[in-house]
Amino acid sequence: MKKFVLLLTYGLMLYACGTNELEFDNIEIQRINGIYGLPLGEISYTMRELLQEAAIQDDALQVGADSVYILTYTDNISYTAQDEFVQINDITGSGILTVPNSLATGVVTSPRTVTISDSYVQTYDAQEGEELDSVFYNGGELSVTVTSTANVSRVDFQFTFKNTLNLNTRNPIIVAGTLNSPGIGNAAEDLTNHVTLLSETTNNEFELDFEVSFVLSAGQELMGNDIVTFDFTYGNQSFSVIYGKFGQNTVQVGDETIDFDFFSDLDEGILFGEPTLRFNFVNAIGIPLAIDFSSMYADDGAGGNQIFLEGPITRVNNLPEIAAAPDLNSTSETTIEITPSNSNIRSVLATSPLRIVFDVAGTSNYYDPDNSESNFIEPNNSITADVDLEIPLDIRLEDFQESFRFGLSGGLDISDVDSVFLRVVTLNGLPFSGSLAMEIQDENEQMLYTIPERVVVNTPFINVSGEVTDPNNTSVDIPLSSEAVDALGVGSFINMVLTMNTPASQTSDEIFVKIRSDYSIQIKVGLGGQVDIGF
Repeated sequence: MKKFVLLLTYGLMLYACGTNELEFDNIEIQRINGIYGLPLGEISYTMRELLQEAAIQDDALQVGADSVYILTYTDNISYTAQDEFVQINDITGSGILTVPNSLATGVVTSPRTVTISDSYVQTYDAQEGEELDSVFYNGGELSVTVTSTANVSRVDFQFTFKNTLNLNTRNPIIVAGTLNSPGIGNAAEDLTNHVTLLSETTNNEFELDFEVSFVLSAGQELMGNDIVTFDFTYGNQSFSVIYGKFGQNTVQVGDETIDFDFFSDLDEGILFGEPTLRFNFVNAIGIPLAIDFSSMYADDGAGGNQIFLEGPITRVNNLPEIAAAPDLNSTSETTIEITPSNSNIRSVLATSPLRIVFDVAGTSNYYDPDNSESNFIEPNNSITADVDLEIPLDIRLEDFQESFRFGLSGGLDISDVDSVFLRVVTLNGLPFSGSLAMEIQDENEQMLYTIPERVVVNTPFINVSGEVTDPNNTSVDIPLSSEAVDALGVGSFINMVLTMNTPASQTSDEIFVKIRSDYSIQIKVGLGGQVDIGF
């Protein structure tokens, strides 16, 4: 399983540059009168530098057309389970042959042989009643047990299983043996390189001929109503291929998990424009399968905050189907894409899930309820799929929030204050606007003072393609009350919460903006004012 970490947003940029670790132990204390400025921090990064610092895996992040980043994930699933489509256990049958009175010999005065034969119809049952056409064997054994009540020298027996043929000679398999009578005898033949041909229209029935020869010595007698019983077993069977009409069965095609570590640092509120989850199925089994994605879901990694995939692609009358392999030693290829046009994939990813669970089921012959199409299966053949998740960083933010903080090293020594303000200067080349709310906190991260939210990041001009053409320069002064200054004097941290939105995201319009590798942002934060201050 592959895992990847991605730093996407403005708030995380501040976090990545280490502003939460900025301390003031080394600031030299001086005293001046008049206008002052005390810088708290400055950062300047391109998107490319940020992603490099975030140690993004090379195979997880690609640069697409127009330098727009595309987040990618690849995995594969494989399914091999012959028994879930058609299961054939040991095939057993039995019969009885009775000596008619017309063939009773009385006591014979010289050796004599009496032969009796009969034919029987038996059933080659599949576990779920599938209609079988032909069964080819890799191995197995066809065994018989014969019991005779006749008081004769011996009984020779021969079974001809007319539907089980040698693949080389096309002759039916014969199982023959001898027993001392009265008594029991056994015989068996190897099923390797044989095939059993059946009739789909007659409940998988097949025929066998049973011939018994009673060998009498002088003084012995074959009596009317003497009986011979038999049992047979197709046992320990292994198959190279099975043909028939297998009907509808539901199987588990995939049970994989994608872990999204990069979402662990993000809150909800990101909508991706055109995420695509693509399954490239390769089917070597001669059975079509409709794929049900309705049990696929995203969650927080521990089973909470689940959101299931929904939409047209999950509806029972619209399930996508994997084509059957057309012939032995060939495959079919089917691509299924989950996109915003056929699902709620945007909403699934908007929850910032830590994983997606692919609990994917398949139903064979889903669109053939009358069981009219023939199927085939080979035991070692499988259905495989390459799973590709592509998330172009063409996104939309709705009240997306990130937190970061500055360390104050036990407080700032500010006195004789006339007025103090916090100045935030941004040169924003990212396609978002942002407002900032702040708290001054003590060493236990308890709130001492709250500074109301203000817009500090303005959206640059975005063209019709969702791209930034010119960065926006914004300078915002946030006045600080005397209570705020007092809190700065004893506080340990300034905790900041940045709330970001894409333009027009509060309306019905769905505007998505592109994240390009050359986008950049510069942020400066400082204190300013008309004061008499030691610093």
